[in-house]
Amino acid sequence: MAFSVDIQAIEGYISFIEEITGITVPDVDYRNLMETVERKASSRGCAREEYLRVLRNDALERENFLNCITIGETYFFREWKHFRVLKEALFPEFRELAARVLFWSATCATGEEAYSLALFASEFLGLPFIVYATDINGDSLARMKERRYGPNSFREDGRAYYDVVLRNAVLEGKTVVISRDIEKNISPLRINLFSGSLDELPDGIDIIFFRNTLIYMKPEAKLKVIGRLVKKLRQGGYLFLGSSETPLVEHSELALQETDGVYYFIRTVRVP
Repeated sequence: MAFSVDIQAIEGYISFIEEITGITVPDVDYRNLMETVERKASSRGCAREEYLRVLRNDALERENFLNCITIGETYFFREWKHFRVLKEALFPEFRELAARVLFWSATCATGEEAYSLALFASEFLGLPFIVYATDINGDSLARMKERRYGPNSFREDGRAYYDVVLRNAVLEGKTVVISRDIEKNISPLRINLFSGSLDELPDGIDIIFFRNTLIYMKPEAKLKVIGRLVKKLRQGGYLFLGSSETPLVEHSELALQETDGVYYFIRTVRVP
């Protein structure tokens, strides 16, 4: 029998999530949201309607709730052609500048993207670097710190660079454990890109990866988040979005670039 979701019963939660995170909950996730609300309300000994008031007033409960409903889909070297552009076009440019390079994996989930950036920079950049790895989900960040990844973190997309992972990891059965030498270049931070403070991040970041998140946002939320990211990006720095998201973004301080069929943005104007 198909599971039926009472939309009216969770519409307050859908609005709440959008208000806090900018994310519009997809229809396919309504069932998971309903089950999470009912489980959390039961654990607090309150009705479903009362639990929404709890979330608005209890920061820790709100964090735990968001951990349950913001589990990202990710894997190593996702959209691998973005990494090819880094290696062949952007890294040579940075080597001419001879300065430490700052990366930001803006919605890193369980860390595969952040580690992909760190692995790539370690092997091909030839300069000091740091990868800021941020996500709204504290549980995902905790998993990233474990450095342990199973088969689901490796897909056909990205296979071209899996040798980079294996040169910097050990195998424990079917689990890949990333080297601590790679981990030391990563700075994990729990950050809400939509409504939280970005003060823990430095200004003047060189490369931002913010991929496959905008697809869950309405136009006004997209504009707000992109604006916040751009303020952290140095003039001449680069922003990579998911391939399906790039055509949806226009910003006065971003110019579209293309390298070998891969599209990304460069920040062209410094804010006074």
